[in-house]
Amino acid sequence: MLLDLKNCSGQLAWQENVIDIDFDLSCSNNGSISIKLKPIRLQKDILWFYELSHKRGRYFEVLRLRGCDINKHLIASDSVIFTYIGNKSDSSGDWICVEGKCIKLRLDSSDQFTNSEHAEIALQYDLLGFQCFDRLFGKTNFGSIQLAGSRKIDNYDEVTGVLTIKKLARENFDLTEWTECCDKLVRSILDILSLANGRYLAWTRRMVFCNEVLLSSLLIGPRSSGNPLQPLFSHLNLQPILSFALSNYTDDLKHKTGLDVALEWFLTDATYAEVQFLAAMTALEHLVDVYAKQKGRDEIFKEKAFKKIIRPQISAVLNESLQNMLSEKDSNADEISSRITSAKDKISEVNRYSFKENLQAMLRYYEAPLDGIEQEIEGLVGVRNKIVHRGLYISALENQSINDYLAVLRELLKRVFLTLLKYRGQYQSFLNGPDWIDFPPSQR
Repeated sequence: MLLDLKNCSGQLAWQENVIDIDFDLSCSNNGSISIKLKPIRLQKDILWFYELSHKRGRYFEVLRLRGCDINKHLIASDSVIFTYIGNKSDSSGDWICVEGKCIKLRLDSSDQFTNSEHAEIALQYDLLGFQCFDRLFGKTNFGSIQLAGSRKIDNYDEVTGVLTIKKLARENFDLTEWTECCDKLVRSILDILSLANGRYLAWTRRMVFCNEVLLSSLLIGPRSSGNPLQPLFSHLNLQPILSFALSNYTDDLKHKTGLDVALEWFLTDATYAEVQFLAAMTALEHLVDVYAKQKGRDEIFKEKAFKKIIRPQISAVLNESLQNMLSEKDSNADEISSRITSAKDKISEVNRYSFKENLQAMLRYYEAPLDGIEQEIEGLVGVRNKIVHRGLYISALENQSINDYLAVLRELLKRVFLTLLKYRGQYQSFLNGPDWIDFPPSQR
């Protein structure tokens, strides 16, 4: 249990309705935040509880919670959702019993941060399902970093690791700005460690300390991402992975390549091979799209030239075709006109490079090694189209399983990731494996 607060008090509000409440608050090891209200006497001014529970709409109705625990720690949430509303009666009257969940919750101590030359500030992030053999260490401009995880994990949706960042406060130290920067840094670290663990890692609680005194806690709920799938590196030796994550995985790299979004799609948890393939293909298409925009390959001709010269000429040809087709005997004017209009709507696509062209251009530009997979890349787009349009991939050839294409696609993405990260060393390939091979593979 990450949190277990009894006998809290405060107010619950929805729109203009406000009610005083007593409640218990808890957070389980998977980050799920639960609130249980003490029974509330049934009376006219709380009938909005029932209106809220029966309100229909596209979204959940969320409530605001403000309160404190018995130690006067402030409790705040703008995302409380009722999960149960019941009734009970006894000799003293009728009561409403309410339980709910908080999507996000903040706890603040009555102790305030005071800027001091001798103040040591620390952030502690509770990590879900992080597997690691030994402690990891790193140094950044935002402070010293230390990570610890579990060697053996039974439930990957529960907290199994901790990431800590410590820094000595200086004059004019801005705690809020520093915390925001550290949140971004932690996300970057977890992106690369996610590749190492074979699953998308996330934190569920962040605590702020000053000289080992807890100032605040932010809880952001559960983040389920399944069990590990084909990790790139071993959890037995993650120190080199943390080091190159801190040095090579930069904000500039993310912006220019879209690597952060691609990593998240690549690590998406899915059961069916078709869904795994589409998630991985989305990662690849995102990388290609960002590359094309960065290198001016989102259009073949400049927009001005295309609109002034090429589009009018194509449109003129279609108009001439319309007249020729209408002159034929038994022609259906409405149907032909509709088809010509549809063709005109597709003219803009003439000015776009195909995905395959941009993919090949990207792979050449990044110099991603394609040893052993180059001949099979061509078929990936066709598999993607069959899944999207038919819901599954079926081939008449016995040796063309979707799992073969999935292995090629995942291997291709791994090599692009490692190329962009300028990684040199061994990684775990599942193309014909599992097998530990050198990167780039040609060095094997």
